[in-house]
Order: sequence, then structure tokens, then C-alpha cells
Amino acid sequence: MLGLLATGFILGVIFVNLIGLALIAAPSIGQYTLSRAVTPVAAALVLFFCEHFIGLGSLSWCWPFTTAAAVWMVACGLLMWRLPRHRDPEDDDTGAVV
Repeated sequence: MLGLLATGFILGVIFVNLIGLALIAAPSIGQYTLSRAVTPVAAALVLFFCEHFIGLGSLSWCWPFTTAAAVWMVACGLLMWRLPRHRDPEDDDTGAVV
């Protein structure tokens, strides 16, 4: 049972990291769905290229940092998604939409 929980946790961490990576690249690519497919491939190609010339060693120390950054990106993405997109018709000032 503990093995299943550990596997679920690891898959959850990988899933959150992939979502964060896609959210980082989505503005430059233009579409979120395309960035979900392109960014893992691009990251793997770049890291495999670096690994070919310079051994990267064990990267297990960076999992907490990348997961924290990915959770931050997902939280910011959810907050931006929840913001209002349109002004009220009676709002005629030049202030920000909040």
C-alpha cells in the first residue's frame, strides 16, 4: 500500500512540474495545448544535449525547487484565470480592472 502511495505522489509531482513548464512556455508559444506537448520534448532535448557533453549527475536535489516553482506558476495561473476579463458597463474611469 505504501508503494502505491509513493508512486501516486511521484506521478503527482511530475504532473505538477509538467503543468508549470507548460505555463511558463505558453506565452511564447501562443497556445497552452501546444506548449503542453512542446515543452517536455524541448526540455528533454536540451538536457540530453548537455548530458552528452557534460555529465549532469544526480538531479534529485532540484525536485523540491522545481516543484515549488511549478506550484507557484499554477497558483498564479489560477488567480489570473479567476480575474474579471471585462469592465462593467457603468464603469467609465481609466483605472485597472480589479
